[in-house]
Amino acid sequence: AYSSAIAPGSLAPAAAPALRERRTVIRQVVGELDETWALNRQFHERLNELHIAHDYAEVSNVGHDARALLTALGEGNGRFYRRVLGMPDTERPR
Repeated sequence: AYSSAIAPGSLAPAAAPALRERRTVIRQVVGELDETWALNRQFHERLNELHIAHDYAEVSNVGHDARALLTALGEGNGRFYRRVLGMPDTERPR
């Protein structure tokens, strides 16, 4: 019961007005081979139903592995942080 009560999907409806008003940045990235993929997809859909803005990405051929996710995102990871931090979207020098 406790774990259900504190699950993001359970907390989101009550938090939705504040998240929208504050324009809270939410980013969700999951590998398609991750054992939590289905739960992540459900949460993404729930955020959409609640009109909570968020970035969502599914990464092909990656499991539950943060390093592999970031590697697969490549420069898109840097673009995300530059956007949310209000920095120019320029590619890193090579």
